[in-house]
Amino acid sequence: LDFPEEPHGLARAFLARGASAVVAAQWPLDDEAACVTIESFANALAEGESVRTSLARARGRCRSQFAHPYFWG
Repeated sequence: LDFPEEPHGLARAFLARGASAVVAAQWPLDDEAACVTIESFANALAEGESVRTSLARARGRCRSQFAHPYFWG
């Protein structure tokens, strides 16, 4: 049985339980590029930036260190 009011998938489950945002990848990540991105993202959040701004800053930092879009796209 399928209940439309039940969350499907991890991101939807977090949102259904009150998370204001979920940041996730749609494919496997390079470990080094992911570390650069997450560190920058967490620092921006800690400085009071929004999720959107923090993610943009983190993506830019990753892009400055890894030129190919595979790493930051």
